[in-house]
Amino acid sequence: MTEIELIIKELFNDTNLTVLSVSMFTLIASAIRNHVLEKKSAQNESRREEDDIIRENIQHMDIKTAISIPIVGSISLILLYFLLGTLRNLLLILICLFGTYSIHFSISPLLDNLQLPIFGMKKSLYFFTLSYQQIISIFLSSLIVLHYLFTEHWLSNNIIGICLTITYLCLLKLPNIKIALLLLISLFIYDIYWVFYSPTHFGKSVMVEVAKNIELPVRLLFPRGEGYAMLGLGDLVLPGLLLGFLYRYDVLMHRELSFNGYYLISYICYGLGLIFAELAIVIYRTGQPALLYLVPTTLLPLITIGYLKKELRTLWNGPNFESFEQPTHKEDTTNDIV
Repeated sequence: MTEIELIIKELFNDTNLTVLSVSMFTLIASAIRNHVLEKKSAQNESRREEDDIIRENIQHMDIKTAISIPIVGSISLILLYFLLGTLRNLLLILICLFGTYSIHFSISPLLDNLQLPIFGMKKSLYFFTLSYQQIISIFLSSLIVLHYLFTEHWLSNNIIGICLTITYLCLLKLPNIKIALLLLISLFIYDIYWVFYSPTHFGKSVMVEVAKNIELPVRLLFPRGEGYAMLGLGDLVLPGLLLGFLYRYDVLMHRELSFNGYYLISYICYGLGLIFAELAIVIYRTGQPALLYLVPTTLLPLITIGYLKKELRTLWNGPNFESFEQPTHKEDTTNDIV
């Protein structure tokens, strides 16, 4: 086999294809879950308590938040680098609590589709009144988290990580690409520094050391030989924020999941960015900052298409999403977004 054939074979091995498939699934699942959340709110349909909690806590990112994220991320990374052993148990408790809720939030629509009569019944438990659907969902979520706590198995780790990503992308939204550019470019620099240039000041790559040793469900793990391939949740959440904005914009323009819109093209370009990142790992035999590849492959096509469509100014300043997010009466279906 030639060298190029060997690179291609290694690039598209089972592990790398699994990383790509799971990442793409997580982002499309996040967009669908977010769409269901907003659509039911807009149509004033029956609501679940877990959906109401998310709606009440949705945050629209502003410039100050975008600037603070790489700063807070750098401080957190340094603390984890020096104090990981001390902070791990506290972080584990917090992540497992939020992980239980995130799994419950993520799987609730799936249980809805079963439409079992028992799901509508309610039971009083001490100070709470829960439907049987909620009890089953919380029970399943707790089982997955307990399985992780006792085994640290990569599969339960990934379920928690995927559901944390879905929930986070429903909680935080970008209002325009101006803030998206500020956020992603600053984190692009952040990722490059902490992977490649931090050894100059800390002796080792801080990002790589933390990623290898953190042993918490804040990264997805995929068995590869005697070790694991890893993908940090940040490499899903950060591009996912931009993709979520584009999905909402396409829905507003009645062209979701169409090549005439932005989301589907940017979604495919995200996948290409992951492939480029894996290619760099195969060629250079060292860990790569995924955002180095994901930021250009998602931003550049978006800006190009926006310019060609003459919609760049609207995207830059942000469209008016209120027509989609404000409740309307169920009887009036003329403005429903399907």
